[in-house]
Amino acid sequence: MKRKVTTKRKKMPRLDVRHEAEYVIKEAQRGMTHVVSAGSLMFFCTASGDAWALDPEDNYALWLAKDGERQPFRILEHEGTFLVHWDMLYFIKGEEFITMDKSCNILRITGYPTELIVNMIRDASKMRKKK
Repeated sequence: MKRKVTTKRKKMPRLDVRHEAEYVIKEAQRGMTHVVSAGSLMFFCTASGDAWALDPEDNYALWLAKDGERQPFRILEHEGTFLVHWDMLYFIKGEEFITMDKSCNILRITGYPTELIVNMIRDASKMRKKK
């Protein structure tokens, strides 16, 4: 049985990264699956309670929630700018979401909406190039 996955593309004059992070964490804790494109970043959460922030341009990842439990992370915002303390790299290979941390530990996760994530990254990239 396929679960319904919602998607959102937001046009925002100013990206509120912390707000987006809090949104996907709460949705992950509710067992929802969402993929959100916000500015140059992607956020997603899964029914298993995981939530992530991604920077597709540099393949950076930040694990926001694992199995519904909030993970420690740092996002700083000031006067329209933001700084994310990215702690992993990510890759998507077919149905696998693969991460590598700074110690070169590799984690392979299946069950994420990888096809949808890849499609939204591609679409967001096309939209940015049109500007």
